[in-house]
Amino acid sequence: MINNNFIPNADIAIKNGYSLVLIRLVTEELGGRVNWDAMNNTVVIESSGTIGKKIVLKAGDRNAVINGKPVVLPFAPQLIDNRVYVPSRTVAEAFGADISYTVGIMPFSNPLLSIDTRAKNVTKEKAIQLASNAMIQAFATFLKNGKYADGSYTSNKTLAEIKQRINSISYQDETAGYWILSGPYEILVDKSTGAIFFKYGTKNVSGSYMEGISPVDVNDMDVFAKGYFLG
Repeated sequence: MINNNFIPNADIAIKNGYSLVLIRLVTEELGGRVNWDAMNNTVVIESSGTIGKKIVLKAGDRNAVINGKPVVLPFAPQLIDNRVYVPSRTVAEAFGADISYTVGIMPFSNPLLSIDTRAKNVTKEKAIQLASNAMIQAFATFLKNGKYADGSYTSNKTLAEIKQRINSISYQDETAGYWILSGPYEILVDKSTGAIFFKYGTKNVSGSYMEGISPVDVNDMDVFAKGYFLG
């Protein structure tokens, strides 16, 4: 994930505990340029429009030059199938990006590598406030759906559980681009824009399990149906 945009088939390699990313993909997603010298196995990376943001790397060599300063990388860039992979933290930090590696946020516990260069406009406290306000509004909408809010014992009990979780929204974790909160579902709040998402899981009668991440629509009359009323 780069600036909270999912990158399908990012082809991350894990070597000796280090996550290696395809340098051209990451650099171009961040608006930079990559020049490859095949004869010398050297790659030069420059960020677009930012003076001094430059990385010079050589495949198989831990020695590099980052923004004009010689450094020793924790792991040498690798040439795999004629493509250069570098430690993700190296390129992220060189371009002033935040980076995180999180397990358990993506569906089915797939690991999530997140690199983010955007301004962080939403604090943790603001994220909790935004999520709480959105959940209160969404709950008011949901109560208008007589299919679920039907006055029965089971309905009232489930609605009370949802309300209690809304009242107890709290910080759980974070990635480079999201605050992760606990609530009626796992809630993701974009650190830059304040956009709110649910991560939910549902199990159907066949025994299969489905997880997903979707934007929160406070006007959706079925917003809390998944997992509470629909399995």
